[in-house]
Amino acid sequence: MVMIIITNDGAELSKNLLAELDPKFILTTKFLADLFDILQRLIKVFQEDFITLSDVHYHLNSPIHAIKTTFIADNDTPPAYAKILLDYIKNNQLSLDSIPNPFPFSQFSLSMIQNIKRRFPYSEFYHSMRIIDVQQLSLTQTLINEYGEKEIKIICEFYGSQKVDGDGNVYEPIIDKEKLEKEWAFVRQLITNFREFKFVEQWFRIFSTKFSSLYPNTSKIIYIILMIPLSNNASVERVFSRQNLIKNKLRNEMKLEHFIFI
Repeated sequence: MVMIIITNDGAELSKNLLAELDPKFILTTKFLADLFDILQRLIKVFQEDFITLSDVHYHLNSPIHAIKTTFIADNDTPPAYAKILLDYIKNNQLSLDSIPNPFPFSQFSLSMIQNIKRRFPYSEFYHSMRIIDVQQLSLTQTLINEYGEKEIKIICEFYGSQKVDGDGNVYEPIIDKEKLEKEWAFVRQLITNFREFKFVEQWFRIFSTKFSSLYPNTSKIIYIILMIPLSNNASVERVFSRQNLIKNKLRNEMKLEHFIFI
């Protein structure tokens, strides 16, 4: 066993090294620690075994809002900053004025938000899919009459408009968005009759009626939404990660039967 003993001399050297560091570098490190703490919560969400597409919108908006309010100043309010950076400032008897202005914290935070949005460009569209869950319906008739107005417009625009990909391929609309909006006014009233059933049974019973022939555009959209997988592949990735810990470069001849008995 190898023991590493930290002597007083080592501690003194560490203090001396810290004293030599540029204050701007230290402040930046503390800022990054706070920022990555926010992002870590988002990462953990996508490491869960299950996450619905409609929930992605909430999970993305939460860190984006936290980054904005914590690190980005507006015309009237300066950045609030977060615990690690604030503790460093307090413990070293500094003030927020010690952070140079302008400083790249705001620019970096804005870039991070833009990258998150770029990585999940359709989060609002995914969120709009929740309207097909009858359990989301209000119990009052007034709210039922308004249910899904915003969301159905987003879905109409997505599936009812021509699209061109990066290679120049043109994709024609798959539904008539004007007809879909008209159908939805009737569909949201109809699905209230299936509120007592669970999600899968709701739509099994609805499609057992003449729903598809009466509401062809809505049916097409719902079929697409129901086919989109809602589970995460984190569990599968963990299995392969564990396999790679066992079957490494030195054990690359191991066969499947060896894993069965491990």
